[in-house]
Amino acid sequence: MWIVLLVIVVSLVLWLALLYVRSQNLRDPITETDFYALQIKGIDGETISFDQFRGKKVLVVNTASECGFTEQYASLQNLYELYQDQLVILGVPSNQFLGQEP
Repeated sequence: MWIVLLVIVVSLVLWLALLYVRSQNLRDPITETDFYALQIKGIDGETISFDQFRGKKVLVVNTASECGFTEQYASLQNLYELYQDQLVILGVPSNQFLGQEP
């Protein structure tokens, strides 16, 4: 039970931190050009350039695959199957949730 409470508290703190960061960046918002300039390392170690996603909606999901709440992956899969022509879903592990995404 305390783990659930800890996850809720950590999520709230992260949400408040995000709100603070967004409020500080209101004068200089991220532009479309900035987004498409981003790159991340894929699961196979290859660089993924966001530029390849132009013309599609992109949903970036922070993942924790060893968490007990991974039933959400099925919903993401369904969403992808419905809109795969227009939608890219990027699962990005951060390992910030008690080491549940090593």
